[in-house]
Amino acid sequence: MPNCRQCGSRLSKLDKDICPVCGLKHPFEDAVSQDTVELTQTIGVIKDDVPKAKSRKVAVRLALFANLLGLDFYYLHFYLAFYLNLAFLIILGIILPTILTIFFGLWYLFIIFLGLPILVHLGYAIYLKQAIDLKDGRGEFLR
Repeated sequence: MPNCRQCGSRLSKLDKDICPVCGLKHPFEDAVSQDTVELTQTIGVIKDDVPKAKSRKVAVRLALFANLLGLDFYYLHFYLAFYLNLAFLIILGIILPTILTIFFGLWYLFIIFLGLPILVHLGYAIYLKQAIDLKDGRGEFLR
């Protein structure tokens, strides 16, 4: 269906004489043809900036080897989980054990507090490896 040359509304073949929206006489004049429509107006332009699918192997490797930093969450565009992981690392992995070590001499809490995120990321790596249909934070399936 062609468009009106003044208001741009879609017109049927019966609206050759006057546009029902804006009242323009002969809205099809100076158009290419009454029967043709520009294809890009109907379908839309395909953009080249389509994000590429993330690799499952890279996500598993990041979960295994860069687990304390949470780079696997960042790679998969789960930014909230990434920032929560960094906050967990700073508060429960550095600040709290340092205070407990200074005041109470409980140096082994470093191992406990830093071991918990490692276990979480190891479980997440196993989940990434075993799950069938996984999507990243943008809704794209992993390769």
